[in-house]
Amino acid sequence: MTTFGPYDPTNEEVLDLLEKAGAGDMAGVKHIIDAHPEAVNWSYFNNKNTPLIIAAERGPVEMVHYLLDKGANIDQPQWNNGTPLSFASFEGKSENVAALLKRGAKIPASGPPENIKRNEREIHSLFTKAAQARRDNELNAVAAGVASGTTRGVRPLKPPSFKKKPAGFSA
Repeated sequence: MTTFGPYDPTNEEVLDLLEKAGAGDMAGVKHIIDAHPEAVNWSYFNNKNTPLIIAAERGPVEMVHYLLDKGANIDQPQWNNGTPLSFASFEGKSENVAALLKRGAKIPASGPPENIKRNEREIHSLFTKAAQARRDNELNAVAAGVASGTTRGVRPLKPPSFKKKPAGFSA
């Protein structure tokens, strides 16, 4: 088992936190995190699921925001490299996807996962808009660098382009 800091939780305690995060039990999650602030990044020993992964996949957007506000690692992968963003996307949790993208979750080069269960067009649209906004921010930074004469080390930009788009999709 991974050591988490001054307090080393049992597997049952980690599972209890994960269940509460997924169920949207804000009072239960707050109680645990108030007692053990490092709990925000606890992971289950077997699959490395974290409270944020479970909340993004199953819970309400308020839980996602709370965990991020408490310092949850937004891009922490579990055993198969799934991140909170990939799990929220796959499950079609568009509010959670939007929250994670707005808070800076890394966008995989491949875009959203395949076989999204629901809200496929909305999920693709969120990814496309976030990638475009980040590209626009990079362009603004490059333009500022050009204006100030400090463009050394700036990499060329490519427009966002994801492999698979749903039928009839346009953003």
